[in-house]
Amino acid sequence: MPAQKPTILLIDDDAWFGDSLIASLADYSVIKTPDLDQVFDLIDQHHPDLILADVVLGARNVFALLQEMQSHLDTRDIPVVILSALAKQIDPGDVKRLGVLAVLDKAEITPETLARCVADAIQARGETL
Repeated sequence: MPAQKPTILLIDDDAWFGDSLIASLADYSVIKTPDLDQVFDLIDQHHPDLILADVVLGARNVFALLQEMQSHLDTRDIPVVILSALAKQIDPGDVKRLGVLAVLDKAEITPETLARCVADAIQARGETL
């Protein structure tokens, strides 16, 4: 029986960008949502190994979700990588306490960079479980 692919939860309201990410993450099972209200249900259903998230999602941002995730034992250890056009305005040190491992700029990210970042994040999580 083949090994199960690691699962990534992608939170982004830009459908084109999300679809292009999924195409470059063929080695993973990717669940996509543009809706912050669905995130905890999707976490419960799919138990993601990693969350990729944009910062701005409509009129809301992802930081409230990340803070709430830190308050739950079953979600606080899920690593997060932020993918945002606002990456240069985010201090990685400030968001590390929210489970954020990396902040990547949507305008500069390449499929290779994303794949390496995702693989490193999932490997690091596996080492801490």
